[in-house]
Amino acid sequence: MTLTREEVQTLVDFEQQIQWRWTSGDPTGYMDALAEDVTYFDPFTEYLVVGREAVRGHFKRLHSGRGLARQEYQNETARPLSDDQVLLVFN
Repeated sequence: MTLTREEVQTLVDFEQQIQWRWTSGDPTGYMDALAEDVTYFDPFTEYLVVGREAVRGHFKRLHSGRGLARQEYQNETARPLSDDQVLLVFN
């Protein structure tokens, strides 16, 4: 299964909406969008963070009430993993 450019853009738009809430100082939009069995990795983690509550704890440690200075989305790629899962990757 291949995603169209429009489908990838829809996923990127959704990601941007919840990320911009974080940018304004409210990380709850991002946390609320996570699946219960989410697996999360970012440069601030040594290992994968597994599960919604573990990711919430990770975000709370990072956030401390501040917004992000800026966000950019480049080289967006989405790959279907199954009928209801898509891997979205961007720089």
